[in-house]
Amino acid sequence: MNLFHYDVNDATLYNIEEVGTVLDDKTRAFISKCMEELLEKSPARSFANLLIKKEKAQFSGELRIESFTRTFFVEAKADNERKLFFELEQKIKTQLRHWRMTRSLDIGQCTQNNVKA
Repeated sequence: MNLFHYDVNDATLYNIEEVGTVLDDKTRAFISKCMEELLEKSPARSFANLLIKKEKAQFSGELRIESFTRTFFVEAKADNERKLFFELEQKIKTQLRHWRMTRSLDIGQCTQNNVKA
């Protein structure tokens, strides 16, 4: 089951894909709220994709946040959906924190790459 959400008021955009499992309403609401919070910390006009797969008793997942300038990507495994999302969320937050601390360096890097001597 896919949950595609677009809110015109705050322009949050994300997709949640479930393979081999179906999130209960409480877990879906929790993850949706967290996805919106992650997008608030992401580059402007970002789009997020969350994949949650269940194979036997193991859950695996991927979380990707893409913008015009950056792509953030993490993978994790856990024994339930909430633990899986927590792992993915912590890993992506680390990448987002690093981006926030170094994003001003991107401008100089792009300028240097585009200048021909």
